[in-house]
Amino acid sequence: MKVADISKQIIEGIAPVFIEEGFKVNKRAREFVREYNGCTQIFDLLFYKKGDTIEIEPIIRIKIKHIEDIYHHISIDHNDIFSTLGNNLYKVVKHYDDNIDIDFDGKSKMLVEDDKDVKKLIEVIPIYFKREGLRYFNENSSVARADELLNKYPREISIHNWLYPMRACLAIIAAKLNDNPKYNELVKIYEEELEDALDSYKQDFANLKKFLSEELTSHP
Repeated sequence: MKVADISKQIIEGIAPVFIEEGFKVNKRAREFVREYNGCTQIFDLLFYKKGDTIEIEPIIRIKIKHIEDIYHHISIDHNDIFSTLGNNLYKVVKHYDDNIDIDFDGKSKMLVEDDKDVKKLIEVIPIYFKREGLRYFNENSSVARADELLNKYPREISIHNWLYPMRACLAIIAAKLNDNPKYNELVKIYEEELEDALDSYKQDFANLKKFLSEELTSHP
């Protein structure tokens, strides 16, 4: 089995369901993308060759433009890989089924060993997408939801963004834009949590705090 052949079959097989919901297919990136409410909603399928099998990791991502533009403005590295919200599809399912908001270790990949697995995934992936994926996109594509989800447990690794140093920056941007009354408290908590972070992340956070207090306050 070749990754290129399997990915092509699966992407083409599930594409009609995504297209019906207004998503565009990017076959080269193996993703489905939709613009909504100032956000970019992305459903990725990451394919890995493991011996005689192929592993597939389904990812849900929400890029909130207003939040990420501010982060890029102050960031030292200008990293464009991250997203404001999202995670592995299985973890999103657990978020809904078991009311989990803190990241955890657990099942994260689908396995393909033969053609039967390919056919099964072409049936199963759209089911999960329509049941949990669309719900996640539709409920959380806003600054207000980013503030609520990222700042609910500021001292824990969020299931909605597990890249902790970067998540701290995105979280206080969302809090500031959403006029969160606990903004100052959150800034203090994240500063404490970033004490052992790399200097680049500490500098980003310092730059961001200054920008939010000066530029954003004077130019609402």
